[in-house]
Amino acid sequence: MEIPIEASVNMVEFDGQQYFLAIVRDISERKQKELKVIEAQNLDPLTNLPNRRLLESHLKQLVGECRTKAEKIAFMYVDIDNFKSLNDKHGHVVGDRILTEFAKRLQDFTRQSDLVGRLGGDEFLIVLPGLNSREHVLSIAHHILQVTSHPIDIGESELIPINVSLGATLCDSKISTAFEL
Repeated sequence: MEIPIEASVNMVEFDGQQYFLAIVRDISERKQKELKVIEAQNLDPLTNLPNRRLLESHLKQLVGECRTKAEKIAFMYVDIDNFKSLNDKHGHVVGDRILTEFAKRLQDFTRQSDLVGRLGGDEFLIVLPGLNSREHVLSIAHHILQVTSHPIDIGESELIPINVSLGATLCDSKISTAFEL
């Protein structure tokens, strides 16, 4: 088990002898607080997915990789249709349940190498590296629509039908900025 520490060492003289005095502090609590701050800045608190801020920083890096590597990366923008109406009709608690279940479905469907993030509201972004053909992207998009369009159980035997819109693009060496996506 590793314990983060902060240490300082000083040389002191005592009775004509030189000694080293070391002060070591356990900074585990401080490190945990720092991690919580980083998580709060980079993760959506409802879904625990990467938020817009973290996604935007990754996008810049990923577009750079598309330009320099032969590997293509697919980006899929997924949106729950008429979410505001659902939220207004059923309340924010149900709206939150819909968003968390929807996020879980996206995560369960995607590979470990993929990145799923919440842009905000009912908007999600999926980053899928290693998809080298338009047909592969369309196939994945079709499956995502199937997986996410099933009604969501909000309890008390009530199912909420979900309709989803999806846009997809394949990043290659011709794309130079995230804005172009």
